[in-house]
Parts: sequence; structure tokens; C-alpha cells
Amino acid sequence: MKKPLSLLRSFAKQRERAYRMHNCFNQQRAQAIAKIKKLSDYWAGLPPEKQLNIVRQCKSELLTVLPSAESRFKNQREEILELLNQ
Repeated sequence: MKKPLSLLRSFAKQRERAYRMHNCFNQQRAQAIAKIKKLSDYWAGLPPEKQLNIVRQCKSELLTVLPSAESRFKNQREEILELLNQ
């Protein structure tokens, strides 16, 4: 099982890159991505079971930057939603 916070960190980086490429990067998304990165870096040393609590802490930020269901990143969306539902 991949650690949840490393998955969140890579998700945040990918979403930031995608938003910047398409000029859709606004203040709200920037703050959400920054919080996800900050939490995932700070709590990275915890065991995977405890990392799920941190995932729930940044649920609103994850939903802010989540790609749409019709997007080509729908697999990424499913991974994050699955992570939130654990």
C-alpha cells in the first residue's frame, strides 16, 4: 500500500502543474494546494493508518482541486475519493 500522504503530495504537484499550464491557477486553488503540501510534508513520518486522519483533515482542500469526472485525470480523482472514503 502506498502511503496516503505521498499520494496526496504527488496529487497536489500534478494539479498545480495542470492548473498553471491552462492558466486556471487562482488564489483559492493555490492556498488549497499549499495546505495539502504542507500537511503531507509535515506528517510524512507517521504510519499509513494514522496518515488517513490527516487526509480527512484536508478534505475540503482536496475537493477544491479535484479534477472533474469527465476529465482525463478521472483515475486520479477516483484514487483521491477512495482515499477520502477509507
